[in-house]
Amino acid sequence: MNSVLNCACKITLEPQQFARIIANLNNKGWRSLHWQSQLTILSLADIGLDDKSIHWICFNGHHGDRRFRFEADVFVQGQHLFYLKVVRTAYYDGIEAGVITNSSISVLTLLSGFTRAFIDALKEEIDGRTYRHWDLKWLRTTASMRTDAFRAKVGYHLPATNVEKIAAAVCLVNPAHRALLQQFLKNRKQSLPDASPAHLSALLNARLLSVTNNTNQYIPTDLAKTMIKSSHWMTVWLTQQLMQQGIPEKDVIWGLTEDGEEVDLVVLMLEKVIFFELKDGDFEAGHAQRFHHRKVKFNADKLAILVTGRVSDPAKKVFADFDPKDSAHPIYIEGLDKVNDALPKLLHNTVMAMINEKCKELDKVMDTSLHLFFKKLFGEPFHEWKGAFVQKGTERMF
Repeated sequence: MNSVLNCACKITLEPQQFARIIANLNNKGWRSLHWQSQLTILSLADIGLDDKSIHWICFNGHHGDRRFRFEADVFVQGQHLFYLKVVRTAYYDGIEAGVITNSSISVLTLLSGFTRAFIDALKEEIDGRTYRHWDLKWLRTTASMRTDAFRAKVGYHLPATNVEKIAAAVCLVNPAHRALLQQFLKNRKQSLPDASPAHLSALLNARLLSVTNNTNQYIPTDLAKTMIKSSHWMTVWLTQQLMQQGIPEKDVIWGLTEDGEEVDLVVLMLEKVIFFELKDGDFEAGHAQRFHHRKVKFNADKLAILVTGRVSDPAKKVFADFDPKDSAHPIYIEGLDKVNDALPKLLHNTVMAMINEKCKELDKVMDTSLHLFFKKLFGEPFHEWKGAFVQKGTERMF
């Protein structure tokens, strides 16, 4: 899966200083798109690199109602794309450095190496009497604090998974196991003569039932009551599926609550907030009204609904009425067997949304279009149509 990470250093560089650092990095093998393209143009006229040509690279004309300034560049090394961008915001002025990659190598490792190379180049190109007064530490960007602020303003529980809970949740994925356990809990019977021995054995192995020594009767355990209540087994099971897809447990929230509103499970991913509604059964129009209200209240970026039954047509109409765009629907995952297909696509699209935002930012600063370049390196998002992932161009078939 693609990964994105960025940070910022609160220093102020003039365009010529920025250009000389970029040149230094290029001379050391960090080849960048804008710099190399400008050198190629200069070479066609047999113009070397000096103060005049650097000034031309930094301020080569007017674009629209603004004067172009060389304040961003993109570096490519194999599967990794690195970038540097001058940042001027209400919070800070500085340099943003980032990496986007589809490699299995840690993004933190990659970004650390890149930022070290930047600082080394800066120290070689800028007088020490100037930079010795600068704070050259790299910090998280202001944008990356969104999810921290989200955590701070709401009540929630961190996931409390363990081997026992995971085993119980996996057992309850089987609807026959759930139905049998619910019979024990509902009827308070200690024996069900028609129960399948295989299903009883599965519930015993998962520690959802215990058996008395004297009477050989079955009793639901405290774990069983916990897992069945509010379909907690779905929360545990989905958390495990998310972790298998590379989502850290610390980025999953259970039972987000505020002012009586509750969301079953939340994923905080690359500054995006995804809400999951989990239901052992069908999802109806009344559920849709409440879920959309929570999206608006908490400013979630994406909704996903996982049900063991169906999402009703009236429920889908509720979301369509709120926003008629076909891509505005939640992702409907109807059946646990659909999770292995839908979940990776949902997470991929979340990363791609972040990548596309970064591409647009760099397009604007560099006054170019990097779309085809980013598409070649990182692919495209899966096409969403009315809550499902479909092949582009086949929407009319559904």
